[in-house]
Amino acid sequence: MLLATLVGLVVAYAAVAVIIDPRGIFSTGVFPVVVWDSRQEKMRLFSKFNEASPVECIVLGSSRAMKVSPQQVERETGLRTFNFCVDSARSEDYLAIYRWVSSRSPRLKTMLIGLDVEALHCDDEFDRRLTSNAQLMSGLDDTAEPGPSTRSCPALSLVSTVMSVPYARDMASSLRVLLSSSRPRNQLEDDGYLHYTEWEQARQRGSLDLAENIKASYEEYRRRFGGMSALSPQRERMLRQLLHAARKDGLEVAVWITPIHPAVATYISAGTHYTQV
Repeated sequence: MLLATLVGLVVAYAAVAVIIDPRGIFSTGVFPVVVWDSRQEKMRLFSKFNEASPVECIVLGSSRAMKVSPQQVERETGLRTFNFCVDSARSEDYLAIYRWVSSRSPRLKTMLIGLDVEALHCDDEFDRRLTSNAQLMSGLDDTAEPGPSTRSCPALSLVSTVMSVPYARDMASSLRVLLSSSRPRNQLEDDGYLHYTEWEQARQRGSLDLAENIKASYEEYRRRFGGMSALSPQRERMLRQLLHAARKDGLEVAVWITPIHPAVATYISAGTHYTQV
């Protein structure tokens, strides 16, 4: 009886998770999507932005570089700029995105790369949002091998995502947005620039608790680096492929290492190889 009740609760939760669909994974469209697929969304935005006037500069990286303002870059360089940074980007994302973009915007002149240390993570696990995107994956050659869990357990990865605490929080956020008619917590401008709506509004009100937000990242970053003991040779190779392709195409390339907050770095230095890699 207890087992049947437990199974029933799990099935009920899964049904609700699919219907609410806060990340747009199942395309149900019933509730607001509060965590979007930034790869797919930025491809859509880029196509529209580039059609209006050819893009001359792109910014690549993860969410840590999503706040690089294309308008500021354009003011400094005179180049029409699009921010193509995506969530949890690794070097395979950089390469796939560049190849997709360069096939559609031959007037590219400059590429800026915000390189995360974990973009060269030794697990070689490709993000599900990349592997499910046929257009981007077509830009990776046959020698790009995703890690074993990416290859063999896509369904298990999806189940673990839906059953996670962050996903449950996203469901709650979707319900809150629907009931309050408030704006989603993240929004993208036409040039790919990201607004953290909730945080920016809280900062304007003077109610943003920065210390608590930083502390909330401690365990997330410990998990990120917990299994990283070295740099991935495959991901290093793909990064070199990207740089070679850009230079061959005549682009000027600038790369910087994106930092993490000193308090987070201190916290994760115990129990991870962050300071060694």
